[in-house]
Amino acid sequence: MHFHLWPRLSVRTKLRLIIGLQSLGIVVGGSVAMQALSQSQAVTRVVVNQAAALSQLQSADIAHEGLRSIVYASLHDGDVDKVRLATEARQYSQRMRMALEHLGGIKIEPELQVGLAEGQGVAARFVETAERLIDTAMIDRRAAEARLPEFNRVFDELMAVFDHHTAVLRERNDRAVAQVEEVRTWALQFIAATVLAGLALTMAVIGWIGRSIRLSLQRIEGVASAVAAGDLERRAEAEATDEVGRLGHAVNAMADKLKQLLDQALGDAERHRFGAELNDALEMAESEADVYRVVQHAMGSVAPGSPMELLVSDSSRASLQRATGHGAVGCTVTSPYACQAVRRGSSLVFDNSQALNACPRLRDRPTACGAVSAVCVPLPFMGHALGVLHVTGPAGQAPSPRQVSQLVAVGTQAAARIGVVRAFEHTQLQASTDAATGLANRRAFEATIGELLRTKQPFALLMADLDRFKALNDTHGHPAGDAALRLFADTMKSIVRAQDTVARWGGEEFAVILPTTGADEAAEWAERARSALAAALTNGKVPRFTVSFGIADSTMGTCLEDLTRIADEALYRSKESGRDCATVGGPLAASESPGRQSSAHTAAVDPQTLHQTS
Repeated sequence: MHFHLWPRLSVRTKLRLIIGLQSLGIVVGGSVAMQALSQSQAVTRVVVNQAAALSQLQSADIAHEGLRSIVYASLHDGDVDKVRLATEARQYSQRMRMALEHLGGIKIEPELQVGLAEGQGVAARFVETAERLIDTAMIDRRAAEARLPEFNRVFDELMAVFDHHTAVLRERNDRAVAQVEEVRTWALQFIAATVLAGLALTMAVIGWIGRSIRLSLQRIEGVASAVAAGDLERRAEAEATDEVGRLGHAVNAMADKLKQLLDQALGDAERHRFGAELNDALEMAESEADVYRVVQHAMGSVAPGSPMELLVSDSSRASLQRATGHGAVGCTVTSPYACQAVRRGSSLVFDNSQALNACPRLRDRPTACGAVSAVCVPLPFMGHALGVLHVTGPAGQAPSPRQVSQLVAVGTQAAARIGVVRAFEHTQLQASTDAATGLANRRAFEATIGELLRTKQPFALLMADLDRFKALNDTHGHPAGDAALRLFADTMKSIVRAQDTVARWGGEEFAVILPTTGADEAAEWAERARSALAAALTNGKVPRFTVSFGIADSTMGTCLEDLTRIADEALYRSKESGRDCATVGGPLAASESPGRQSSAHTAAVDPQTLHQTS
């Protein structure tokens, strides 16, 4: 056996080999002792020859039995290792031939020599028959079974020869032993010493192997305990390939798998934590600007040193604008569907912009920028792309899978929040806007004036009514009436300030809120509005019409109902005064019942409380 095969043997095989070698040593030692005695006495030589003959005969008999077992093993129905059986058969055949050859060379009594020579012929036939049957079994088991009776006959014949000569040799050996009684004690002592020495050596070797196995198992146990305690970097030294070595490899494989699972779990937990924090932050974003600030912060936490940008489309989805980012990315994409990631509907990672399959817009970047790696994450919402998230870095150093996963979370959640915010703003706009004129509706107007009253901010309130609007509708048709409403609304929007509010109150009636404005300033504003309307009507596209105003301010009342009643009463005064004019109301007007129902109400109003401009 080659020495380098030793580590590959199992512990059981090692022990068996060591014990076998020690047993062989004992046998050799006994043989040496017997030979030493035979040299000292002629009779001892006879005993030794006879013992040697008997030993070789027994060895041949053992080989004879072993070869028979190989024959039957080759005829077994199950799977057999044909190469191993053939090898063992050759070994047993060679052993039998060698035993018989040695037996023929031993000097024993002539009649025994002749008998043994006859037995060699039977043994040769047995070996030939066995080898032929084994070869046949390897090819055709049924054919081999047919030859089995012949094999058994030769086996029995050889067995009879071995038994006969064994009995004869034993009987002759017993007689010879009686002749060498005087040297028996010394021979037995020598043999006993040899046996004891072999046993001692065997036990020492077994103890050494046992200690080695125990220490190896203790080391493996320590590694397993450390891994169980959480130290997943510990590994067992498992160079051997025996049972203990395989156990060490198994423990190491278990630690590797646990570390892999733990890293994966930690990665998943980190992604979930990041996604949850991002979701919480975006849930608190009430506007697109808030969303962009959250995305900017998330970009810095995912890849602080990499240039990033968030490109978002406008309401038409026709163009992209940079909403937030840091660093120069340099992508030339101008519309959502011009981006490869948006068209494919999934994130794209490019390791090098000069690669054959890189995005053309990466290759088209300015030469001075050099080659880069890149990640493109689309922003999907309700089947549409709101934009794209771009990240670049050094060529060959694309973001890690963990970073890509986080970037996808940023893009997906940001798109969802932007879409929700836009939908909410659109809904709010629809809920607070008059569809016909695009002005604020009555509900939005009441909310605005209510906030001004709550915060005690000064303001002026104007109620406006288109003069003879029913006649305009009856004469020119409802399309002309609608056009008049739109023209008046556009005119009002063109002359108000950013903080002013123009609302459609209902029908052809409108309301205007002018914060930080008193009644007199509101009257001047009404004159400018009348002049602007007259100028707008010069194009001839809409039949000419005029407008009347009633004015109140926050000093005249403490609630919306009082102020609207004062302005409404003043508006009625404008109508009674010939229309196309503005009238400022006063506190006393709020204590009277509305005068639109009776012309007698006009005389009951104190002239000092009304200031009329025309």
